[in-house]
Amino acid sequence: MKTSHRGPMGLCTECRRTGAVEVVGLVCDRFGASAQPTGVCTECRIKQTTLHT
Repeated sequence: MKTSHRGPMGLCTECRRTGAVEVVGLVCDRFGASAQPTGVCTECRIKQTTLHT
């Protein structure tokens, strides 16, 4: 199965999986380096939308 890449790769704050996310923030290591994007992946975004409609 081929997954289309939509958005930057990062950590989903909902399911804690790594993948394409809609970025909402950056997480740095304790020294302030290596900023990693965090956000919500497509699967979690769809679940949120479904639950709120």
